[in-house]
Amino acid sequence: MIKNGYWMFCPSSQKKQQPTKIVDWSKRDQEYVVKIKRLYKELLKLEKSVRITLSLIGRQFGILANLERHLDKLPKTERLLSEITESVQQFQIRRCCIVIDRMIMKDEPVILWKVQRIAAMKSHHFYEIKPYLENYVQQKQDVKNDEQTTS
Repeated sequence: MIKNGYWMFCPSSQKKQQPTKIVDWSKRDQEYVVKIKRLYKELLKLEKSVRITLSLIGRQFGILANLERHLDKLPKTERLLSEITESVQQFQIRRCCIVIDRMIMKDEPVILWKVQRIAAMKSHHFYEIKPYLENYVQQKQDVKNDEQTTS
């Protein structure tokens, strides 16, 4: 007679696990780099800009766990991500520069409070990046003036 629960521990009833596949990290690294570069170009073209983060990229491809846990085994991917991921401030600057570029293309005067409003930025964040934006506007206007005088 078998006692209650004995069958659960009987060796013949246990399923044998398949050996795990050995991961070729260099091949996976190269695949990720190609995918991420393609996604990066698409993200930059979006009408409504989004902040480019490790989690956004990882979720797009379903590889977030690998990026979080095994990034040390993916050196090319790690290097690429360090180049393309943005801090909040970098994203705010990029978003404002897009607004400035659109204003210049439409031959509108670039007024920074309008840039702030269109980019939907809070004042205290905007004042932190305002010097960068003033420099950017000056460079763009210098280029535009050079093009007009050489034409």
